[in-house]
Amino acid sequence: MQLRHQGADPALTLTDIHFSVGAARILTAVTLDLTRGETLCVIGPNGAGKTTLMNVITGTVTPQQGRVHLNGVDITRMASHLRTRHGMARTFQTSYLFDKLTVLDNVVLAARGSGRGPRGRKAGVSEAAAAHDALGHVGLAPRAQRPVGALSHGERRKVEIAMALVSGAEVLLLDEPMAGVSAEDVPDLVALIKNYVAAQDRSIVLVEHHMDVVLELADRVAVLHHGEVLAVGTPDEVMANEQVQTAYMGEEL
Repeated sequence: MQLRHQGADPALTLTDIHFSVGAARILTAVTLDLTRGETLCVIGPNGAGKTTLMNVITGTVTPQQGRVHLNGVDITRMASHLRTRHGMARTFQTSYLFDKLTVLDNVVLAARGSGRGPRGRKAGVSEAAAAHDALGHVGLAPRAQRPVGALSHGERRKVEIAMALVSGAEVLLLDEPMAGVSAEDVPDLVALIKNYVAAQDRSIVLVEHHMDVVLELADRVAVLHHGEVLAVGTPDEVMANEQVQTAYMGEEL
């Protein structure tokens, strides 16, 4: 199924992606693109293939068929750490941070590991200075010396966004960023994600079950159904789509 967004050159393109485990087809003919400065939300019930799609994009698994391009570079068979160096970052449903290290140290490690550095960093600016700057952007500068293990779920998500900022990632993959986050922390995270996109046309692929968050953040929504792209469009277009309504009658998106 060919479902592309017309407009600027894409930051990320998936073409005819197929992935199976044995006889079980997980993804079938998935074709999507992500425009620079866009937030694309991927929705669908459990088992629709959302996490597998994220794994294909980040290189955790390799599709049996199809191609993945990042900023025009074919990364289909590129190792995950090399994709990071080409401008990709990912957060997971469960945070993978070094709990015993400080907030600042976690962000410094992200700057060092990316091999890129944040766009716009001046020559001679240290990784620590860049990390402090990123923490300032997400409102965590006062907690820079606290161990990450002492933070709330919402604050841990902010650390992950700071790590993406300091790495200079142009494409950020967010896998259920609101999982485990308290209701009072959600508005701050939504605002941070919006600000990330606004920073130099950065782009986001977001998997999220909270439809209020999807409607707040998405420029476009892609609906996965049994591993296939059922519909792509603006949030209003997708919510009004009869196929989507029929497919998910009684099921939580």
